Amino acid sequence: MENEMKTVRDRAMAIGLPTKPIDAMRKFCLECVGGGGRKEASKLVRECPATKCPLHPFRLGKNPYHKLNLTPEQRKRRSDLAKERFIGKSVSFKSEQI
Repeated sequence: MENEMKTVRDRAMAIGLPTKPIDAMRKFCLECVGGGGRKEASKLVRECPATKCPLHPFRLGKNPYHKLNLTPEQRKRRSDLAKERFIGKSVSFKSEQI
């Protein structure tokens, strides 16, 4: 049973579906303008005139509401934390407010 896919995310990845909501929104926008396989589809998505569409702010594959203005020290701290969590390296840091 080691090869059994355990999560919905694993199953989605196995068949090539987007695993993050923002990726699904981008894929929808590409299909909306005529298909993601066309070279000009990205340009058409960028120039999308459907400003009343709820996905319009997300059409470029980025969440416009998640912009953080971090100082270099805050970026370093977040990088160190990510390394600790995902790579397993131990990192020491001072507590700071974000």
